[in-house]
Amino acid sequence: MPLNKMMPPSGYRDISDMVGVIDYAINLVDFDMKFDAAFHYVFRDTLIVEDLATARRLMGGLRMVTLEGEVVEKSGAMTGGSLSRRGLSFAASEEDKITKLAEQITEHESRRSTLITKLDTVEGHISSVQTEMRDVETEIAKKQMAIEEINSRGERLTVLITEKQAELEEIESGKKELREEMENIEGNKQEVEQEITGLAARAGELEEQLKGSQVPELNEQAQRIEDEIKRLENRERDIEANINNFTTELKYADERVDEIRIRLSELDGRKDELRSKIQQLQSGITEMEYSLEDKLKREQELDVELADMRKARENIQMEYASWQKQHGEIKVKLENSRRQLMALNATRDTLAEQVKEFKIEVEERCVELSEDVPTQEEVRTRIASITRTMTSLEPVNMRAIEEYEEVERRSNDLRSRRDILDHEREEILERIYKYEQMKKQAFMDCFDGINYHFKSIFTELSDGPGELELENPEDPFSGGLTMKVQPKDKSLQRMEALSGGEKSLTALALIFSIQQFRPAPFYAFDEIDMFLDGSNAERVAHRVKKAKENAQFIVVSLRKPMVQAAERTIGVSMQENNITSITGVKLN
Repeated sequence: MPLNKMMPPSGYRDISDMVGVIDYAINLVDFDMKFDAAFHYVFRDTLIVEDLATARRLMGGLRMVTLEGEVVEKSGAMTGGSLSRRGLSFAASEEDKITKLAEQITEHESRRSTLITKLDTVEGHISSVQTEMRDVETEIAKKQMAIEEINSRGERLTVLITEKQAELEEIESGKKELREEMENIEGNKQEVEQEITGLAARAGELEEQLKGSQVPELNEQAQRIEDEIKRLENRERDIEANINNFTTELKYADERVDEIRIRLSELDGRKDELRSKIQQLQSGITEMEYSLEDKLKREQELDVELADMRKARENIQMEYASWQKQHGEIKVKLENSRRQLMALNATRDTLAEQVKEFKIEVEERCVELSEDVPTQEEVRTRIASITRTMTSLEPVNMRAIEEYEEVERRSNDLRSRRDILDHEREEILERIYKYEQMKKQAFMDCFDGINYHFKSIFTELSDGPGELELENPEDPFSGGLTMKVQPKDKSLQRMEALSGGEKSLTALALIFSIQQFRPAPFYAFDEIDMFLDGSNAERVAHRVKKAKENAQFIVVSLRKPMVQAAERTIGVSMQENNITSITGVKLN
């Protein structure tokens, strides 16, 4: 078919996310681009996959060839292949190219590692700067809150000073009024004394005048004068008491004024201190703002550097992906060469065996080997054959040592992780053992405490001994619990052989033992004395009444001893239509 009649190649599907797929066959062959249409016509969309399992998984719509030579058509039909037909040969010049590619890959790997390390360093620096910025912002917020608090406290102090000054003025005015009132009282006192003196003089005059008068009139006048004198004396005592009160209040007011003045001076000093502290904080905030601006500028510069580095990293990643793709192609070729080498080794071994057989046959037939010198054409043919054989062995894996070292490092890493896991396992087992011991100790403490109360409470309820026993004291969680009880005037019996009342007493003894060891705030009992006789019901009621010091009890009962022992009794009855109603309440 002429080249101008061949259709140009169409677009291929994206196979970058397909596991087990190597590449399109057209991408694995070197050819002159002027024959591009011919090669696309031959290979079309043939896909090279690793094995038949991958081909079966991707079967349908694609023509695939495995590394073993199996061909899977688009229709799903599979045909065999041969290694010799699909084998790829390379020119001798490919060795230098592969070596250069390996060196370039190594160089780009080193550059990528260096840039990643630098990027991590920059990101760490940015993170530290951001952390420092957050700390500075937090400190600024704290300082602003402190300033606001100081301002509010300054306002409150100003208001308090104003109020105290107003109170001081009121006290001063009250003091002035008290002084005026005291002066008025002093004047009134002098007037009263003058009046008393006048009355005394008047009484003397009256006595002189009444010497010759009648006695009854004189007695009446004397009585009136005495009453007036007593009234004036009482008034004088009241005035003196008022003066003393005013003097005491004035003294207290003076002391209060002095205290307020001292407090005002202290508040003024505190106000000056707060103002100086506010100025210091404001200067500190200004410095922090300048520092914050510098750090913001540095952050912007780091953002620009980070963007450039990210862009460079993306370019390197793209370049690395390209080299990885080439590396994959070279790896495929290397695998093919290895297979060819294995085939040639097998052929060599076969030929060696045949040579040995021929030598034996020649010796048996007594034929002498000719030592004729080969012709030049034979030598060239032999050299060409050897060259083709050497070429088919290329390329040599130049990174085998590095891959071995990488695998060895990974093996050492896995060994260290295994050691860490073993150590952690030992620690976990030790902690589990410790927790088991703590759990056992806590259980035994609880069991011993409950058993101690059970012995005394069971004796109180039944007048007989009783105790709790573990089936396996060494490992209490692997066994059960046994109650050994012996009611009064009876032999030691198993729990199943006890009567209904005795079982009730044993169960109540266990409940009260748990309640005594670790009380709950509230208990509800429903006819616990149903199977008990009168004396045992009275003992249970006495036990409930004794235990109420540590908890509250609500007991449903029809027995008289329990009702009599209750602090509050509520009567309940069933009416028609199954309606429960309270028939009466009795408060004991």
